[in-house]
Amino acid sequence: MYGNLTFAFLGFLIKYLNGINHMRGNGTGSVAAFNVFIFTALLFDKNINKYKKVFCLFGTVSFSYILFQTTSRGAVLGFLAALLVFSGFLIYYNFDSQKVKSIATIILIVFILITPFLMPDRLINKFGNLRNIYEHNSLKTRIVMWESSIYMIKNNPILGVGIGQYKVNYLDYKSQTIEIQKDLNVTRGKRGAQAHNDYVQAGAELGVLGIMSVLFLVFVLLRNG
Repeated sequence: MYGNLTFAFLGFLIKYLNGINHMRGNGTGSVAAFNVFIFTALLFDKNINKYKKVFCLFGTVSFSYILFQTTSRGAVLGFLAALLVFSGFLIYYNFDSQKVKSIATIILIVFILITPFLMPDRLINKFGNLRNIYEHNSLKTRIVMWESSIYMIKNNPILGVGIGQYKVNYLDYKSQTIEIQKDLNVTRGKRGAQAHNDYVQAGAELGVLGIMSVLFLVFVLLRNG
């Protein structure tokens, strides 16, 4: 908890002192989205004293700000989806009146609908790139990664290519993908450390049995949560 707050504070401090925003990218966006929910959940914990709640409030606000300072589309989309689920649980478990639940649900839906209008233009413009995926190398490269991962799964359906072996096998499958879809025109030699999709990568490295185990784990975590 305090380590994450230190991460946020240092990010603000560096940006204030030299004007450079280091709080960007997929990793930071994911960390920020995760922490928004952690600190918000702690705010609802009746066993935490008011002094710690101040820290939790700072965590929620600061990481919300950091999230929308990043350039990560995935982190923002993941956050909005998680916000819908998280808020739904809060409404369901904290309100007894059906009328209050309905009103709270409507407010939640309206909030999610207006969220895009609250995002900075820089982030909105990144989502605008999705209209022409094949005109942007970053997006086009991910299509190649996902299709290469599908080929890995098809060729190694039971056990996959092995844990940690995605990067090793990627170039071979990437070449196969480019040969089949010549219009992709992506640089051949670039090595992919990850598939930019955890479920697809799990399927490629662990096979069908492995991805089923991962999905079962996610189901258990959600159920227990």
